[in-house]
Amino acid sequence: MLNDFQRLDPKIIVPGHDDLGDISIALNLASHIETVGRQVRALRTTGTSPDKVLADLKPKIMQAYQDWDHPNLLDLEINYFAAQA
Repeated sequence: MLNDFQRLDPKIIVPGHDDLGDISIALNLASHIETVGRQVRALRTTGTSPDKVLADLKPKIMQAYQDWDHPNLLDLEINYFAAQA
């Protein structure tokens, strides 16, 4: 869905929790969500438990996305993808 914004070619994005920006806001969010989902699914397909996925993956994602504005939501994001896998 966030990638669909690119087709609209918006000049300004008004996020819910940050400053105004350009399309990079939506694209960065989409990239983050896709990356987390892919990494969680990869671990779950090897039989890794949801708790272990969270424990192993959270520090790696936090390191990779040090400028992420909402690290408090990372547990929810990882747990969501772990439950789907």
